[in-house]
Amino acid sequence: MSLPKIDFNSIDYEYYQVQESDLLEDGFESNEQEFTDYYHKISLGDVREQIIRMYQLRIEGEVMGYVTVAAAHIRNDATPAIEAKEICTTVPALLISHLAVKKGNQRRGIGRELLDMVFVKILPEIKNRVGCRYVMLNPRDDPTVHEFYKAYGFEYYENAMDDKESDAFLYDLLKR
Repeated sequence: MSLPKIDFNSIDYEYYQVQESDLLEDGFESNEQEFTDYYHKISLGDVREQIIRMYQLRIEGEVMGYVTVAAAHIRNDATPAIEAKEICTTVPALLISHLAVKKGNQRRGIGRELLDMVFVKILPEIKNRVGCRYVMLNPRDDPTVHEFYKAYGFEYYENAMDDKESDAFLYDLLKR
């Protein structure tokens, strides 16, 4: 039996930016072991090395999900929307490298709330300091996950990454 959708307008919750001095011993588990392992074994090293920034969504102190973001870029010919192809070979993007929801809490609006946090809280800070045209992610090969991101407004592009072999979902910030 699934839990009901969360009405984020009627509850107290917080976003917390994980610091390198934090200990992630809160028992967080995702449905995907890869995301659980990353959270507990790797993420703090990436925070410490300033590879990513990590944010948790907490309800009553309990971590319900997390998202990690990093600077990235896509090839200038990855989408037809990019017009400055002769000026630069890559275009700046914000990479959502991980987005995970606590096990048993999928389809409750937590993933969407984490995406909203990226677009409403993180992106304005970044765009005030540096150029950023796209939000990019490369989700696991799962049709349900792909539909989730498409419903949010991401578009799928083949061979968008520098290696010309990796596909990505892109959100064009000029369309927002």
